Amino acid sequence: MLPIAPLLIFDGDCSFCRIWLGYWQKLTNGRIAAAPFQEVAGQFPNIPRENFQRAVHLILPDGEALTAAHAAFRSLADVPGYGWMLWAYHHVPGFAGASEFFYRQIAAHRNFFYYVTVFLWGKHLEPATYGIATRWFLRCLGVIYLIAFLSLEVQIQGLIGARGILPAAAFLDAVRGFYGASSWLRLPTLFWLGAGDTVLKLTCVAGALASFAIIGNFARRAALAIAFVLYLSLVAVC
Repeated sequence: MLPIAPLLIFDGDCSFCRIWLGYWQKLTNGRIAAAPFQEVAGQFPNIPRENFQRAVHLILPDGEALTAAHAAFRSLADVPGYGWMLWAYHHVPGFAGASEFFYRQIAAHRNFFYYVTVFLWGKHLEPATYGIATRWFLRCLGVIYLIAFLSLEVQIQGLIGARGILPAAAFLDAVRGFYGASSWLRLPTLFWLGAGDTVLKLTCVAGALASFAIIGNFARRAALAIAFVLYLSLVAVC
């Protein structure tokens, strides 16, 4: 009896296979049925049992049986972002041969790749959400902000303080005298409200605290906004 939906047949005794099968089912959102060959091999007497042990098989509703990398690519053909693999398998010279070669290597060393999978992703794989990349990008951004604020804090009085190389207050007065009412738009900075030495140093300290919040993921959205506004304010007068 042929399956109504494509049926992916795998080795139920293989831990590596079971981990990746769970991931496959999440990607395909239930469009592909799955069963271990130990339970369904008898329904397909034309396929030797040892073939099921060597590679996955995909039985299509019309009775066609695909195996190994071809079966994997066909099972993902309707998943957004993965359909190109089946297209490449049929149209790109050498892609099918290379895919089947790497599949055989992985299938022959399942125990090794099981431990690699667990080490890298754990036993429960989830479709990509870019959460890890986002988390680490924001942490690195927080570190960059932190370095910028702390390094400026120890220099700011000598650079733009009241007795610095270019005092921020005098600079802003000159900008106001030249641009008049449009000064806020020409030079966006909080220091229009005051640019004394204490304010300058407290701005750097507040920026460093916001950076710590970004790194530690405490009220991160607010911390990102605060760090950006404070950094922009400092850049405008520095």
